[in-house]
Amino acid sequence: MLLQEDELRETDSERGAGDRAPLRRETLETLRRVEAQVREIRSAIDVTLREREHHDFSPLALVGIIVQLIVIAILAIAWLDWAFGAADADPLTMLAFAGVLQLGALTAFIMSRDA
Repeated sequence: MLLQEDELRETDSERGAGDRAPLRRETLETLRRVEAQVREIRSAIDVTLREREHHDFSPLALVGIIVQLIVIAILAIAWLDWAFGAADADPLTMLAFAGVLQLGALTAFIMSRDA
């Protein structure tokens, strides 16, 4: 609380303000209402910030991540095939397939952002 009733009584009795006591009590009640409203506003802001921090699970993002991992694996296998002297067409075919899968992963990521 902003002001305690004990403080209010002390200030009233020290100054001898008998006529101002109802006015001070009204002020105290007004301050209590304002404080309650400020606390409500603060809790609403906290809830909004928490909701912004946490996003819902997206199955499309999961699909994009899995396809991305498959693309990385295909690229690694294509590089190993090229490094160990496989036929020239095999790594190129794998790279083309990895490119198509990469487009699928990017599409899944873009669709998950809009959802």
